[in-house]
Amino acid sequence: MNPSEKYVLTLNEEQLRDYFKVHLDCPLPIKPGERYYLLQEELLELWKNVCGIHERDVETKYIFDDDDERDFQLSEDGYNELKPLAINLSYWIEQAKNEFLDRSKSITSIMANSNIYKKHFPHKKMDINDLKKLAIKKDAGYFFHNISSMELDNILIKTIKPFFKQIIESETIRYGVKCNKQMGVTDKGNSSQYILIEINKSSAISHAYPCSEEKAKYCQTSKGNIGNNEDDKRNSEQKKETKLYYEL
Repeated sequence: MNPSEKYVLTLNEEQLRDYFKVHLDCPLPIKPGERYYLLQEELLELWKNVCGIHERDVETKYIFDDDDERDFQLSEDGYNELKPLAINLSYWIEQAKNEFLDRSKSITSIMANSNIYKKHFPHKKMDINDLKKLAIKKDAGYFFHNISSMELDNILIKTIKPFFKQIIESETIRYGVKCNKQMGVTDKGNSSQYILIEINKSSAISHAYPCSEEKAKYCQTSKGNIGNNEDDKRNSEQKKETKLYYEL
C-alpha cells in the first residue's frame, strides 16, 4: 500500500469527491480567463487520452470541461463506488500528469523577448528608415519598437490552436502568420504584417520575426509517409507536406 492509497482510505464521501476534482483537473490552466482557455478543447482531449492510457477502471469518467456536469456525475456515485476508483487513481495520476506536461511542453513554450533572443529586436528606438537600414545590414527581420513581448505571446497562444497536433508531435516547428497590423521590417527592409513563429520543444522557447508574405505562406513541415503500404515504407523520402499558415 503506497502513501497515496493510505491517504485515500482516510477520506469520507465528500472528501473523495474533492479528491477527484483536484487530481483530474487538467494540469494546465484552461478555465475562462486563464492562459490556455483558447486551447481548452484540445488540451482537455489530450488530458483525457493520457489518463485513458493509465486508468485501471473508469476513473476518467469524472473528467469534464464543465464543473457542474462533473459535480453531477460525482454526486450520482456513492462512497462504495468512489472509494475503489479513488484508490486506483492514487496509483497512476502523478505519472499521467508528468506525461501530459511532457507531451504539451511545446504548448507551454515562452515567447522570446529582447532579453532572451535579441536578434529581431532593435536595441533602441529607431525611426522606420533607420530600422530598414539595420535590417538590410544585418540580413534579419526586426520588430517595430512598439511591438511588446506580451503582444507576441498573445499571438503565439492564438495561433497554436490550428496547428495543435503538429506542434505537440514536433521537436521544432515553424509556421507563418498574417497579423492584423504592420509588425516590423523584413531582412530586405520592407515593412510587413507577416511573421514566422518557431517553437522548440526541448528548450520550451518560441521566437518570432517579421518576414515576407512569400515566406509566411509557404512554410511547410514534413508529416510522415504517404500511406501505409510497403512501397511507401521503402520510399521513406516521400513525405506528405502540410502547409503551416494562419491569418489573424
